[in-house]
Amino acid sequence: MTIAAGFRCIDGVLLCADSQYMGWEKSQGDKIFSKLVSASTSVAFSISGDVDYAKTAVEDSFDAVLSLPLEKLTFKEVKRAIRGAIKNILNEYDLPSIISSSHN
Repeated sequence: MTIAAGFRCIDGVLLCADSQYMGWEKSQGDKIFSKLVSASTSVAFSISGDVDYAKTAVEDSFDAVLSLPLEKLTFKEVKRAIRGAIKNILNEYDLPSIISSSHN
């Protein structure tokens, strides 16, 4: 189980997550990924579940946010860009059918 938390601090946000990956065998690695979007704004994600799908979704989300012009770096526009990137991943990999078939 992945545990991630964020804490708002005086000089920013502290993000933390466990580092254990489970699959065929246990391994350790970063689960938080961040990128500087502008001089004063960063975007960060914590992943869980299928590592390859999660990392692809994070990379595509970063690309979507980084493609926004600076005047569109509002919470609403960033959220819209990330939702679009995630929707494309779900459609590309047909994850809804994969998820529903794994729960039957």
